[in-house]
Amino acid sequence: MLAGIIIPLFSLQWENNLNEPAFRNNVVHVALSAKENLIHSANAVQNNIPQGIDWLMVLQAIYLLGVLISFILLLHSAIKTFRLFRQGNKVTIDGFSVIETQQTHGPFSFFGLIFISAANYYSPDQLAMILAHENRHIKYLHSFDLLFAELCKTIFWFHPLPYICKQRLLMVHEFQADMAVQQPLVKYSSFLVAQSFVQNSPGLSHSFLHSPLKKRILMLTRKSPAMAKSKMLIAIPVLAIALVCCSKKNVVSDKNSRFVFGNKVTYKGNTFEMYTPPSDTFTIQNPETGKLDTISIQALPSPVKMNGEQLLSGNVEKTPTLKEKANNTLVYGVFVKNKELLEKLEDGEYRISVNNTVVGKNGEVLYYDWDGITNLKWDEQKKGYAPVSPQNVKKEFDNNLDQFIDQLEFNPAQKNGQPVIYVDGLLMPIRLKVVGHKATIMDDFSATAIPVGEHLNK
Repeated sequence: MLAGIIIPLFSLQWENNLNEPAFRNNVVHVALSAKENLIHSANAVQNNIPQGIDWLMVLQAIYLLGVLISFILLLHSAIKTFRLFRQGNKVTIDGFSVIETQQTHGPFSFFGLIFISAANYYSPDQLAMILAHENRHIKYLHSFDLLFAELCKTIFWFHPLPYICKQRLLMVHEFQADMAVQQPLVKYSSFLVAQSFVQNSPGLSHSFLHSPLKKRILMLTRKSPAMAKSKMLIAIPVLAIALVCCSKKNVVSDKNSRFVFGNKVTYKGNTFEMYTPPSDTFTIQNPETGKLDTISIQALPSPVKMNGEQLLSGNVEKTPTLKEKANNTLVYGVFVKNKELLEKLEDGEYRISVNNTVVGKNGEVLYYDWDGITNLKWDEQKKGYAPVSPQNVKKEFDNNLDQFIDQLEFNPAQKNGQPVIYVDGLLMPIRLKVVGHKATIMDDFSATAIPVGEHLNK
């Protein structure tokens, strides 16, 4: 049981590129700029839409209720044992601390104390068997094992494994304690059978009568050959396999990992609730054939709440703006720093956009999405422009972009004169053209390639 709790805490690291959000849909990326207003409008509408049932909160409430009930049962058992101790008669028998109680129950031990009911008469031989048995529990610190098992049951009350482990643990404890009794097997077995009719002890203790009597008696007659003992070595490879298979997976990526649960995404320690606007239908002109095509566009999911608080995407006095500092522009971070990588692309026109940027009260970037490197060549089958992910560019470009976005400095949004957290649907898109492995930025208005220096001076 202890191994089952500890092993998942170890991290085995291996390479796994999760550089795009898990919820990214393979949809047509077209007319992205036109979608900005739509996303803003959808976010504003979402602010006034009553939210449905938060099933994650419901599950958390059920779990906490189960923990509370389990803890109350554990506390009740502890209080019952404490009452027996307080009301009992404290005596010392053959060097053992014995509590004689006036209630009817079987003999049991709890840490360094042995509880015996005065209502049950025990002969000197029977008393000697009880003391030897319970002293073995005390000597082997079995009460600590039992307390740990009970705490596991309290925390993992919903899982059957803690209950099974506790029963197996108690059985092993009784086997060990039975071996300490220096009495004839027939006499001790008869005493165990006779005591099986006595009321049991509190749950948070080692009762003399725990575990099936038949198995205990059979164990007293068994020998442990060397072959049986050598089977314990099997535990070593089993634990090694468990460490590999059951340890938590630590994703190695220069990009901060996103962990998705339903419509919620955890990123940089914050949990964002995402909203996906309904898909829209557009009629656009095929740039190659001139024909009009009707396509359906699914907007990207956008964050509407962070840690349960509504995010603003409008109705503010000032929206976030990049601080006027050297190298604090997307052109620099996306193009200048990655020019050699981008020139590995095949000839063509490409687009790079950063979306859903959440800017904090201190001007830091709390969250963002990006669409990858989108090839602006028309895809007839997909009726639009499809993102491309050239493997010779993707990994390093993603890591560079992530590091740069983390370093961007904004002037935060303001409402009522106070800085607020704000989500911006679309940060400035960048279009670039690659010819003969030479990359240049394109002017969005004239659609002509211009030197990067001139773009930075604009």
